Amino acid sequence: MRPQVSVVVPSYNHGRFLEECLGSVLASDADLELIVVDDGSTDDSRQRLRAFADDPRVRLFEQQNQGAHAALDRGVGLARGDLVLLLNSDDVFEPDRIPRFVERFEAEPGAAVRLSWPRAAMQPLGAA
Repeated sequence: MRPQVSVVVPSYNHGRFLEECLGSVLASDADLELIVVDDGSTDDSRQRLRAFADDPRVRLFEQQNQGAHAALDRGVGLARGDLVLLLNSDDVFEPDRIPRFVERFEAEPGAAVRLSWPRAAMQPLGAA
């Protein structure tokens, strides 16, 4: 069955951020798939990603290092959802991010793209 939302996470050497990043997506009760494309990481990213492999919402892919855009393009190409959200692997979603995204698109069905700016209060992972 096709998910409503695909969240695409391109990742390269962000092992230390992955649990919090992916956990912020999976905490949502939205009908979603989470696509992670590891772009040839040389840190412990692949081992950390394996911890998410049993979740049926998660789809993990690995490729030789080709750069962030190639990983992002691959992830978007694999997306099966009606809507696609992008998330950097060193960032997190606020708990209501996915439902708000869906709500906005449902309110404006003719919209093709929606952009947002991070809130000023947001801090990168690991920030003090």
